[in-house]
Amino acid sequence: HEIKPHTLDLFKVVKPKPSYLIVGTGKYKVEFNNDFFDYFKEYKIKVEVMPTYEAVIQFNVCNEDELNVAAALIPNNL
Repeated sequence: HEIKPHTLDLFKVVKPKPSYLIVGTGKYKVEFNNDFFDYFKEYKIKVEVMPTYEAVIQFNVCNEDELNVAAALIPNNL
């Protein structure tokens, strides 16, 4: 619940900039308001939020498909 767009600013400046950001929210999915997603649209970064277990699987699939993907993951025990 403490993840705010500015806490993920790193993904706006890394090179190459990811086109897809997966946020793993721990054991359960956490809902974010539209402002969170709009913040990254400005930088053309698509964001998807899901429980960390699913996020890791999704990241691996995207990485195998050679997509420009990044992940921000919170451990399942938090």
